[in-house]
Formats: sequence, C-alpha cells, structure tokens
Amino acid sequence: MLTQPVELMAGDLEPKTQVRKRSKVTPASSGAAPISRALPVIGKAALPALFSWPVRAFLMVIAFAGSVVYALSYRAIHMTLDVTPIAAALGVAAATAWIGFGFLLLTVAQMKPRRYANVSTLHWADACLLAMSVGIALKMIGVGANVIAALMNDGPLDLAMVAPMQLALLVTADIVTGAVFIRRTARL
Repeated sequence: MLTQPVELMAGDLEPKTQVRKRSKVTPASSGAAPISRALPVIGKAALPALFSWPVRAFLMVIAFAGSVVYALSYRAIHMTLDVTPIAAALGVAAATAWIGFGFLLLTVAQMKPRRYANVSTLHWADACLLAMSVGIALKMIGVGANVIAALMNDGPLDLAMVAPMQLALLVTADIVTGAVFIRRTARL
C-alpha cells in the first residue's frame, strides 16, 4: 500500500486522517473500465471503543470472583501440604500488582502527554479489565483440574502431582494476558 505523509494544519496538534483516491488500471484487452477505490492514508489510528459501565462491572466481577474461585479450588484438594495460604498470597499479590500497574500506566501516560492526549483513564482501565478477564478464564482450567483431582483421589495428593500443570497454566495465562493487554493498548 502506498502512503503519503500526513500534513498538520496550522494550530493543530493531532494529524488529520486523509483518504485519497487511487485508480487501478485493468488490461486494455478486457475492455473493463478502471476500478476506483479509496485507500486509507496511514495516520493516527482511531482509539478502541470504550466499554459500557455494565460491561466494566461484569469484567470486574469476573476478575475478582475468578481469583477467589481459583484460590479456593486448592482447598478442594486434600494434599500432604496445605497450599491455601500460598494460593491466597498469590491472589492478593496479583490484585496488588494490577493496582500498581495501573498507577505505572498513568505515570507513563503523564510523561508523554502529546502521545496520550486523547487517551482517557477509562481506556487504560478497559485494557486491564479485558486482559485480567482473559487470564482468569484460562485459570478456570486449573480450577477444573483441581476439582477433578479432588474427586479422583481418596487419599492425600502430593503437591508434585499438581504443581507442574498449575505452573504451566499460570505461565500460559500470564503470556496470553500480556498479549491481550499489548494488543489492546497498541492502538492507544
């Protein structure tokens, strides 16, 4: 695709999105008329649409309730070692990390005011909520695995049986969460 530079109008801080017409010439032997189509000129992409407040509330419920369910699923397994405090600590650490990450995002946005001039706090919040919800949805696989492990075993279960799968699941969920967040915020 061909691009042309975006011109700034006097007094404007943001580039204008322009569209130009380009004709495609067809072979003369076909007798067809030229096809005209509009090609977008690369400029500032539109911001992603904001979520409605009910959608935000739903994503918050998924994030927090899903974290609680994930932590409580370790109580279902009768293990030789009680991992409930570890699971609870991980849940609290994750929640605290997202809050700290939110403040970091707002600080970075303040450092580049021209780049993020049209980006509201709600855009950042929506990106975080969407990413968290996707991560929690993946962790529900771990909840299912914990419940199945609890139902299939009568005696205590060794942590070594559960830990590798749960660790792989956490790493996968973190990578997918990061990818969702980056993809959503790349357009900000």
